[in-house]
Amino acid sequence: MEAFVHPPRQTADDGESGLRRAAGLATMVQRVAVAANEAASLEEAAAAALAAVSDFTGWPVGRLHLVDGAGALRPTSVWHPAVSVESAVDSTVDSAVDAAHPGADIDLAPVLTFPVLVGTEEVGALEFFGAGQLDDAAELDAVLGILGAQLGRVVERERAAVASRRNEELNREIIATAHDSFISLDASGRVTEWNRQAETQFGWTREDVLGEVLADLIIPPEDREAHTRGIQRYLEAGHATNDGHAPNCIGSVLGQRVELEAVDRSGRRFPIEMTAWAVHDGDHVVFHAFIQDITLRKAVERDLEHRSMHDPLTGLANRGLLIDRLSAALEQTGATGTPLALLFVDLDRFKNVNDSLGHDAGDRVLVAVADRVAGALREDDTLARLSGDEFVVLRPATATPEEAVELANRILAQLEEPFLVRDTEAYVSASIGIALASDATVSAEKLLADADLAMYRAKERGKGVLELFDVALRIRLTDRIETERELRRGIEDGELVAYYQPLIDLGSRRVVGVEALVRWQHPRRGLLLPDSFIPMAEETGLVNRVGDWMLREACRQMKQWQAELADPPSWVAVNLSVRQVERPGLVDTVTGLLAEYGLEPGQLLLEITESAIMRDAQAGIERLWRLRELGVRISIDDFGTGYSSLNRLRRLPVDSLKVDRSFVADMFVSTGGTALVEAVITMSHSFGLRVVAEGVETVEQLRELFRLGCDEVQGYLLSRPIPPERLGALCGPVLAAEVDQQLNGERPRQPAPS
Repeated sequence: MEAFVHPPRQTADDGESGLRRAAGLATMVQRVAVAANEAASLEEAAAAALAAVSDFTGWPVGRLHLVDGAGALRPTSVWHPAVSVESAVDSTVDSAVDAAHPGADIDLAPVLTFPVLVGTEEVGALEFFGAGQLDDAAELDAVLGILGAQLGRVVERERAAVASRRNEELNREIIATAHDSFISLDASGRVTEWNRQAETQFGWTREDVLGEVLADLIIPPEDREAHTRGIQRYLEAGHATNDGHAPNCIGSVLGQRVELEAVDRSGRRFPIEMTAWAVHDGDHVVFHAFIQDITLRKAVERDLEHRSMHDPLTGLANRGLLIDRLSAALEQTGATGTPLALLFVDLDRFKNVNDSLGHDAGDRVLVAVADRVAGALREDDTLARLSGDEFVVLRPATATPEEAVELANRILAQLEEPFLVRDTEAYVSASIGIALASDATVSAEKLLADADLAMYRAKERGKGVLELFDVALRIRLTDRIETERELRRGIEDGELVAYYQPLIDLGSRRVVGVEALVRWQHPRRGLLLPDSFIPMAEETGLVNRVGDWMLREACRQMKQWQAELADPPSWVAVNLSVRQVERPGLVDTVTGLLAEYGLEPGQLLLEITESAIMRDAQAGIERLWRLRELGVRISIDDFGTGYSSLNRLRRLPVDSLKVDRSFVADMFVSTGGTALVEAVITMSHSFGLRVVAEGVETVEQLRELFRLGCDEVQGYLLSRPIPPERLGALCGPVLAAEVDQQLNGERPRQPAPS
């Protein structure tokens, strides 16, 4: 094999040779740089680089290695000079030598390898073969890193191209399969892109619309000219503008998410949400937009808005919508001076419907009530349901109070006929409060509160009536609120006190029991009787706290009397409110107090009014039976003022009944008064019930009750309610002797002082 001839070694005095060598290095670097910039692939650039290095060094053979997916450096089919694919691997170098030097006999070996780098990442290498080393490769070593980095740029460019192609494919796939319509327009407003969802949404195929003016396809006719002008203004200004002339065109809403109206191929109009943007490419601009059909969303929003402002049961306006309309009506009243009326309608005894027929039936009655009341209204009136059985009518233009009263009477008349529910007739009346406004100085909430207050006044006067609000009502309301606040504080501060009124057995003439009566020792107003605060306590629910205190205090006092008095009363009577009877924990409360103070059940008598025990509240009656079975006494107070019958009382857990003071007072005043009391006593005894007469104030009344066979009496003639420490003086023989004297007609006795 012929000896390979190396380039002559450069010497210090060979300046011309050094210049040629430097020029050769520069030429080599330039060739590789040009190849790196212009080559379409790394393989193409590497082939040029192999040739350039070989030409400079005289090495006859070079090849390209690439790093595979496992990180290993693998030879490729890129050689210098080029070798056919058919050449055997073992003879590739020889084939390359033959291609470069036909007929030469050269003994080759690897001379140099340098990496191809992307940053610091080695992605390949160039390997060269020759018969020997360069005498001085310092110049070459200095530029090898540059050559590797230049080739690495080709790899970077290839990677970027691959990523770009992938992104373009991904973007096209995303756009094609997007759930929203994707539309592109050129500067003239013609369609350049139209995805599958746009085809579905608007009814036009991609082939139908490409090159067509978008405004003629999906924009309502009245907005098309404005759309075209908006795009033109954008092109002229170079940015989005919105001067109010074309608020709904792409040119004025770029970069925003807006709700518009569109039209499909069939002419159907529907709401859309559009997000549009512009892309500039040199002097050209393309508009893109994602469009979503929001018909369903708008329907849901309307439904939610309706639900938020309407009662779910009746479909009427709720409190929020009523306040909105009332506020607007008050503004109109302030502007025109035309008064308005607000009617607060509250159903009477509606709880009885729920208790007797069930809540489902009660709901049906409420819906029917809404329909009937609506039948009495004008088209511009508002009927609202606030909660439960409360309705409000707003009449925005009422000339006189008489017109408001007439409207209220029409509503009451609409409710006179019974409501048929499950083949059962339910009767419902209403109490109506009316508040008027002739200017805008009153707020909506304040006017509603005034009507509410008037309604409560109507209920106090009786059911099925109406009441006009006046200033006196507000004063009473203020007093009630203040009384409620003070009573809450008074309960906490121990201001409640108990007084006791004796009950005299007419057979033995002795005190057999006492009735516990609550008083309020007000720090400013003095000792207050129940009538001044108990009605308010019943309305607010405070009566439960007052009643619980009274039960505990009566049991405690009874225990103290047993320890201190030689002849204590046999029992203490405590009045129960309806709310207490309806509470599920009543039996447990009474049982616990009896155990706490060591009392026998028979030493406690619970009084409940006749109207309360006749409410048909089955749960409350069952609680009274449980107490009676424990041995607690049960008595009906104020008998004769309700609607019960003696025959029905026979089936209730009752030990005694108390004839109301009005019947006692009428015995010598009205015809048949004495006969009525006698009938009550006789029939009660036939049922095994004891009879107590309250309100006894004269000797004549006492003697007549004794003659009629009444068992027990109480009243001012014998003793007013007294503090507990004064009871001992009445429980002895002195009072018994005085009662005996009165019954025998010896000397008259005046009512006992308070």
